[in-house]
Amino acid sequence: MLTTGLDNIEGGTGNDKILGLVDGTDNTLTLGDVIDGSGGVDTLSITTDQATVNLAVATVTNVEMLDVNMDATAAPTGAVNGNAGTVNLNSVAYTKATIEGVTGRDAANADSDALTVNNANLATTVVLEDITDVASTVNFAAASGTSDEASVEVAGSTDDATTGQNNDLTVANVETLNLAFTTAANDLNVVSAAAAKEVNVTVAEDANTTLRGGAALGAAKTVNVDAAGDLTLAATADLADGAAITVSGAGDVDLNTLDNGGDGITLDASASTGKVTVTGAADTVSITTGSGDDKVTTGAVATAVALGAGADWFSTGSLDFGAAAAKDVDAGEGRDTLNLDDGSEFDAAATAHFKNFEVLDVVGGTGTYDVDQIALEEVTVSGDVAATDVTITDITDEKLTITGNVTNELTYELKDASGTSDALTVNIAGEHDKTDDKNDLSVADITVAGVETITLASDTDAANVKGTMNSVLDLNTDATKVVVTGDHKLMIGEFYAADGTTVNTSIKTIDASASAGLVMGAAVSTADVSLIGSDQADTLLVGTVTGATGGGAGADDATGSTINAGKGGDIVTITDPVLAADGDQAVDTLIIDAGDSMIGYVDTNANGSYADTDDQETFDVVTGFTSGEDTIDLGSFGFTGQKASGLAAGSLAAGAATDLVNGNTTSIADFFVDTGVQRGVAIVDNYDASAIGGAAGSTLVFIDTDGDGSLDVANDDMIVLSGTSTAALGDFGF
Repeated sequence: MLTTGLDNIEGGTGNDKILGLVDGTDNTLTLGDVIDGSGGVDTLSITTDQATVNLAVATVTNVEMLDVNMDATAAPTGAVNGNAGTVNLNSVAYTKATIEGVTGRDAANADSDALTVNNANLATTVVLEDITDVASTVNFAAASGTSDEASVEVAGSTDDATTGQNNDLTVANVETLNLAFTTAANDLNVVSAAAAKEVNVTVAEDANTTLRGGAALGAAKTVNVDAAGDLTLAATADLADGAAITVSGAGDVDLNTLDNGGDGITLDASASTGKVTVTGAADTVSITTGSGDDKVTTGAVATAVALGAGADWFSTGSLDFGAAAAKDVDAGEGRDTLNLDDGSEFDAAATAHFKNFEVLDVVGGTGTYDVDQIALEEVTVSGDVAATDVTITDITDEKLTITGNVTNELTYELKDASGTSDALTVNIAGEHDKTDDKNDLSVADITVAGVETITLASDTDAANVKGTMNSVLDLNTDATKVVVTGDHKLMIGEFYAADGTTVNTSIKTIDASASAGLVMGAAVSTADVSLIGSDQADTLLVGTVTGATGGGAGADDATGSTINAGKGGDIVTITDPVLAADGDQAVDTLIIDAGDSMIGYVDTNANGSYADTDDQETFDVVTGFTSGEDTIDLGSFGFTGQKASGLAAGSLAAGAATDLVNGNTTSIADFFVDTGVQRGVAIVDNYDASAIGGAAGSTLVFIDTDGDGSLDVANDDMIVLSGTSTAALGDFGF
């Protein structure tokens, strides 16, 4: 340990550590000190609270490691401009000289705090460790030649946006710069090395680094990046004309937009196994990537592009590859995506240059895309399209997916829709690259003409947390059958004909049985619709049909719909108009199977108690059921004889139904027994069901699913006929 006096220290053969203090009052590193580390790997460790540390006051030899800890540095403070630190290394050939803990504190004067390291030996690696909001400059002694090489390591740097300071790094007067990012995450603004002709960058694993202002390397002809961790340039790096960039390693590297001007840049990332993201410039010569899932946007059709293995994504950058100067883009192995934003440029002249692509992405697109131009496995829309109507035509067996929100209209057309059983499937596949729990997509309009069956497969992206539901606001089609599948609930807002304006009168079947739920925002305007729900909570609407009028009293003039809502707490709304002349409505049939409408609820908000406004009921609520016109089909229960020949008149006090739903009441003995006779169905009429999802003046229909004559919450079913004050035996089909 150094003292306040004159020291003459000679180390031994081991790894010695010499401690010193620079505090302005009791300095132990003083003028005339002699420090000889002798053998071993020796360390000189200086702790300081001063803005300046001058190693030239001492004679230092045979010391391999220097550590200057400036964590306690007090200046500058307040609104005073000044240096956060100056360190003079006195040209000593340390193996490593570490300056750590420097923090800029001048919030009032942007970019005023600086750390300057002077007289570094070219053989020394200068390490900047835990640097915050400081513009750092490293000056190497004797860097006056034409081939000087120096090394700088950044081991943890932080940029606090609230201070007005930028974490810049400048290295002057060296022709070859070895720049390493290690230890921890690094956030810098601009790295500058104006004289460097070659820059070798290494990023250690877990040392993910961002250069927010890019890099000022105007003389650099060669840039080599070896990234075990991630490297992100948030702005263009200034390089010499004709510069060559190489990228290797498993880290993800984002090079932003390549520099433009002069002879053009070549990028060779063939040795990279991470994701390389880059946008070419107008004069970029070539872009080659490796085996990662790379993302490349070209800046010129004359740039040669080879994407290698991996699931790569390539954008034409709004350029027409039908131009004479266009060169081939080879996507290589893997499932690769081509993004082209103008359907008129997806022609034979352009597509001849696209090799080994499996997917076409029309995000940002406009016009009509004839996907029969090249062999594709999938056509996707990963985000909004630019025009009000994008058409995908000549579809054969391509998978059709939507993975981003779309506010404009998407039209899909088969190459051959001349058959009588043509079908088309659109996969709403969940939004990619999201990190929140709202993994829901909204698609404004989907138009499909000329097919008999359209399937909407509603899913979530496998990498994301599920949200609530996907949405198709308008479905425009002349299909007769709509099928909904997938692991994510789907809302269809409106049903129109294929012209997108007139009401739909073609759909005869909507089948959501293989889905996670269907929410209908409107009914189809078709008589005799078959609605099949899922095993989850569905919202199903039927009605608005127009049938023939007349026919005499009691004659039913319009064939109604059949609703099999399935399991789960479904909401069914019937809105048949009254037909003129005889006042009859369409006869709608509600099919109920055992377990379809169980008594209970799902504790959606996980608070341990039931509330209709917050939780999901497990029983069906049917609005618009007309006693004497509509039918509840209970044929699957097998009720015969006296169980089917009458209804039990049940009785429940106000609030008693809520006790059944929330489980406070689990059974009522002999509930289905009326005048000594056991019935299959009991009704409680004119009941206020407003606390359990219905309305005042409703009828509760209870079904003795287990056949024991008692009401058992765990086994029996219940239907709320909301707003229907009573029901009769003729309303049930046994």
